Amino acid sequence: MQDNTLKSKFNFKTILLFVYVILLFGLLSVHMFNRFLEESKFDFWIFGIFLMFFILFLASSLFTLSFFYILKINQQNITIRNFYRKRTISYTSIEKVELSKIIEYYGFFVDSTHIYLKNGEIITFYPFKYYNFYRIKMILNSVINLNEVFKIEDFESISTPFRKNNPNYNSKKYNSSHLLSFTGVLFYGVIIAFIISITRNSHSNESLLLFFIPLIILIYLMSRDMNYFEVSDTHLTVKNSIQFWKISQFQLNKVHSVEILNYYRKPGNNIVIKTKYFDVKTFHSDNLFNKEWNKFIEHLKSEQIQVIDKRNFSARQTLY
Repeated sequence: MQDNTLKSKFNFKTILLFVYVILLFGLLSVHMFNRFLEESKFDFWIFGIFLMFFILFLASSLFTLSFFYILKINQQNITIRNFYRKRTISYTSIEKVELSKIIEYYGFFVDSTHIYLKNGEIITFYPFKYYNFYRIKMILNSVINLNEVFKIEDFESISTPFRKNNPNYNSKKYNSSHLLSFTGVLFYGVIIAFIISITRNSHSNESLLLFFIPLIILIYLMSRDMNYFEVSDTHLTVKNSIQFWKISQFQLNKVHSVEILNYYRKPGNNIVIKTKYFDVKTFHSDNLFNKEWNKFIEHLKSEQIQVIDKRNFSARQTLY
C-alpha cells in the first residue's frame, strides 16, 4: 500500500438494509405529501401521516450517518471518522484490547471488540458493520496483545480462509432433506399458494408485481436456512439446496473452532465457523436431522477441529 494504511470496508448487506429503510420512508413521505396537495382543503390526518414519515426519514438518515464509522489503521495509530467527527487514537494510549465479546446492542446480541484506553475510556467496534474487520483484529492483536512489530502490507496480503466456488472432491456430504424440513415444507407451501392464487383469480400486472416482489424476498430469506455441508480431508464446504450457486469453503487447517447453536423459536441449527484469522462466518441449516448432525460433528472432530455443541440449549441469534 502506498500510504501504508489499512482502511475498513463496510458490510454491503448492512448498508443495503439502511438504504432500503431510508428510501422507504422517503417515498412514503413524498406519496403522502402529494396526497396532501391534492386535497382541496387542509386535511389534518394526511398532513400528520406525512409529517410522521418525514420525521422517520430524517431520523433514519441521521442515525445512518452516525451508525457507520470509517476506520483507518497504520503503524502508529487508529483513525475513527464518521459524518460528524474524526478522532485519532495512538497505540501508546491503549492499555489493552478485548478482541471478541458478545453484548446486547439495540436489542440484538452482537460480537464486539473493545479498546481500553489508559485514561479509563472504552471504545467499542462492531464487526458486523464491516467486511474486513478481521484484518483490523489481527493488527490490534499483533500490536497490543503480542507487542509485535508489523507492516501493514503483511496484513493486506493475508486473505481470509473463506473461499467461494472452489471444487471439493472426495468429500462426505451431510444433508438429510430440505423437502422434509419445517422450512422446506413452508417454503414450497408458500410457492404453491402463490401459484394457485394467480391461476384462479385474474390480476392486473401491477397487482402481480406487488405479489411477486415480496415473494422473491420471502424465497430468498427462507432459502438461506437450507444449507448443507461437505467435509473432505482439507476443506469444509457449505452449500445451499435452493441457492445452488452459493458455495462457501474453508480450509480445515485454518479453522479455529466450529460452534453449533439452536436459536430460540427457529427450526434447525446455526453453525458459527471461526477462523484462526479472527474471521467469523455463520450459516443456518434446517436440512439435517439430529442423527446427521451427530455424524457431521464426529467427522469434524476426527479432522482435529474444535467443535462446541450447544444444540441442547436455546440461544438468541448473534450478529458477527
